[in-house]
Amino acid sequence: MVNLILLLISFYFVYRIDALSALIQLKQSRVALHLFAASTLSLSLLAILSGGISPQMPLHFMGLAVATLIIGYRLAVIAVLITIGVQLAIGKLPFDVLGISLLCGYLLPVILLQYWVKLTQRNNIWIFTFITAGIGSLLLFIAKTLGMACYYYWVLQFDSAHVVSQYIYVSPLFWVPEILLSVTIMLTCLQHRPQWVACFQQSPN
Repeated sequence: MVNLILLLISFYFVYRIDALSALIQLKQSRVALHLFAASTLSLSLLAILSGGISPQMPLHFMGLAVATLIIGYRLAVIAVLITIGVQLAIGKLPFDVLGISLLCGYLLPVILLQYWVKLTQRNNIWIFTFITAGIGSLLLFIAKTLGMACYYYWVLQFDSAHVVSQYIYVSPLFWVPEILLSVTIMLTCLQHRPQWVACFQQSPN
């Protein structure tokens, strides 16, 4: 029942932001289409590469922050739906955690990132790279970890000590690689192709 409610909330959010119209607009730009395809493929591969101590509570690198900053939040939502579909199709994601994985694992972090971008966005590429992208990716990872931890504890009723020791305490091991992934990709794009980053507003010449 909880899974179904979370799925309904997730699809209502997708409907409210009109994500499908952004997908239709991709045919107007070949570069945007390629960036969307690359971001979706990257998210799908990173989602498959899970780690952690407990197989019941897997952790994995997200890459969601940098993908959202490059293709924009509406296309990122579509990429997330495809990523979730790929995991479901190959049996990597059980159906009974589909709702929480979609909502707390991806959609709510995207919403959080939108507010973070508005708060920290500057025309300076260094601030955008290290603050908006770097710290933003860390906030997304923490938000996802806490959201999933609450689900494991309150809904699936896992032992609290088990959740803390084998899920929350392990998550910091992923923080530095997650930040490095976002910072490296974002800095490379902003140095050579700033027009590829949808959420970066260049200073007028």
